[in-house]
Amino acid sequence: MKRAAPLACAVLGGLVVLPTGTARERPVVSLSASPARVMTGPGRVQVVSLRNFASSTASVTARAGGVALDLRGRPRIVGRTAASSWLGVSPRELSVRAGGTAELHVQARVPRGAEPGDHHAVVLLATRTTAADGVGVRMRIGVRVVVRVPGRVVRRLLVRGIGVRRSGRVRVIDVALANRGNVTETLPRGRIAVVVRGRAGSDRLFARRRELLPHSRAAVSVIYRGQRRGLAAVAVEIDGRAVRTFRIRV
Repeated sequence: MKRAAPLACAVLGGLVVLPTGTARERPVVSLSASPARVMTGPGRVQVVSLRNFASSTASVTARAGGVALDLRGRPRIVGRTAASSWLGVSPRELSVRAGGTAELHVQARVPRGAEPGDHHAVVLLATRTTAADGVGVRMRIGVRVVVRVPGRVVRRLLVRGIGVRRSGRVRVIDVALANRGNVTETLPRGRIAVVVRGRAGSDRLFARRRELLPHSRAAVSVIYRGQRRGLAAVAVEIDGRAVRTFRIRV
């Protein structure tokens, strides 16, 4: 009789739960890491707390890796980066008993001459356990790490372009952004606004919350349900100030 193939899941930060057959049973795998994101700097040690909610002991291995955001802000694991090579994680291997907790220590060893600003990495926590039916379950959690190197801070957020597309029955305005600075730009809802201007007034639309890593590009979108058709002046505002104005067909 063939043994079933292992199940696998991965997530960046937070809590992963893979339940068993009934609601009263403890899940096969349930491991949390807190905080899900840490900020550190040269020589600083940060503590990440692990908690195992599952029904069996979790054997966990930890290693550093690279992380990036795609144009829509979704995180993805990438190959080894400069920032990931700076991270020291201890212990590298540990066991967390059912219902128990453990601690990881994360330290950045920044080399001389490193570029000032924010450098992003991830601590990958991998565990594997076996359910009662013999199915192996593998899980991986990523804890985001930001290493801030002291020095001159450069903030330079650019609007690179704009476009309009249809998604079903609605029109979507896409704004292309670029972070040419050396620190992470956090864009809460309302910081980026798209203003569609007309003779009868203006429609002001706000982009959702986003994050732009240093030296990266991003695309933010707003849904336009206004009545205007044809050529229109569309301005992109950052912090309430018009940065660029485009004449496009909406």
